[in-house]
Amino acid sequence: MSMYIALVAIIILAITLIVQTISLRRQSLCGWLETYLLLYSPVTAEQVEEFKLYPRIWMDSETYKRYKSDDQAIRKYIYMSIRYEYLAFTYALGLRCPFGPNQWVEVWTRELYEEKEFIDVHENYRYCYSNYGNFVQKLLAHK
Repeated sequence: MSMYIALVAIIILAITLIVQTISLRRQSLCGWLETYLLLYSPVTAEQVEEFKLYPRIWMDSETYKRYKSDDQAIRKYIYMSIRYEYLAFTYALGLRCPFGPNQWVEVWTRELYEEKEFIDVHENYRYCYSNYGNFVQKLLAHK
């Protein structure tokens, strides 16, 4: 009798573990999709003003001299920095995109590094996100 109780307890434990694993995967995917969708939110005037207040957070002073009088360039820089951070995060976790090929981080990075602002972001962020920064450097070397 006690053997049956132990067996039932093990089965319940296994089912609980499976349900929790499925739930965690679903939450992870939802979080990833939510973050992905935020990439397509427009850069706001408030973000541009905040950028101007604290430019050192975003870039070195030499780079800022090229951007400070051009709000469109600042918007594009912020836009690219959000993508850079997202790709760095995704690269570090080794996430696979459910919408495309396994190499989607490389494909997206290759598309973005054609933009001057992405290169500027890379030059200012590459040491903060060293794994992804090194990855981008390798891609640029083979450009």
